[in-house]
Amino acid sequence: MNWLPCFLKNWKKIAVPELVEDPDLQKSIHDYAYPKYYKIASDGNPNKHLRHDAFTQVKDSFIETIEEEKREELKTLINRYFEDAEKKAVRNCILDERKRLDGRGLEDIRPIWSEVDYFTGCPRFSYFHPR
Repeated sequence: MNWLPCFLKNWKKIAVPELVEDPDLQKSIHDYAYPKYYKIASDGNPNKHLRHDAFTQVKDSFIETIEEEKREELKTLINRYFEDAEKKAVRNCILDERKRLDGRGLEDIRPIWSEVDYFTGCPRFSYFHPR
C-alpha cells in the first residue's frame, strides 16, 4: 500500500472533450430516417446485405441534401444520429410487429441440419448447415 501515494502523486488527469450536440440536426435526421428505417425493418427481407444497402441508401440520400462544406464538419454527428435513428426504428419494429428483420417471428427458429460422420485423416469433424 505504500506505493499507492507515489503512484497518485504523478497521476495526471486527462481532459475529456465536451460532447457536442445539435438538436436541430438530430430532429431532422430522426424525422427523415426513422420512418424509412422502420419500413425497411418491417419488410422482412431475409438478405442482410440488401437490408444493409437499403439502410445506407437512406443515409446517403440525406447527406446529399447537406452542403458539401458542412458535410465533413457534421460527419461525426450525422453518423451518430443515423445510428440512433436506425437502432430505435429496428428495436421498435421488432417489439411492435413481433418479427425479426429477416421476417421470422420472435419464437421461430431457423431450420438447421447436422451431419456427423467419421472421416479418415481427421480426428473430429462435424458439419452444420442452415437450410
